[in-house]
Amino acid sequence: MHPTEISDRKGNVYTFDAAEKTKEGYFLIKYFSKDSVNFEDLEECAKIAKNNFKKRTEVFVMRIVCLAKNFDDDALSEYKKLLKNKGNPPLDLILVTENGYTPLKISERLMDR
Repeated sequence: MHPTEISDRKGNVYTFDAAEKTKEGYFLIKYFSKDSVNFEDLEECAKIAKNNFKKRTEVFVMRIVCLAKNFDDDALSEYKKLLKNKGNPPLDLILVTENGYTPLKISERLMDR
């Protein structure tokens, strides 16, 4: 797996810390280094992934794993909104702790292929 940087028209760069192409789609990992991740951060991550990892015109993302030291209450309470949009890829939220990792939200949905 390798990091992937995506630039937009304004020159902003968005980095996925790992992007591995599989036959089912890209497996992406995004580590948020900021103190707390909010819902808008998750929305942006999903939007960038679905707009930039495609096969022909279809979204080609198998799963996005989001790692962070903290997800704010808004991110956790609004999480299901992201999953209701069938255009968004499955998204997992994993808390990074001193002793390892704690899964907070794991999408049970698979992308339709």
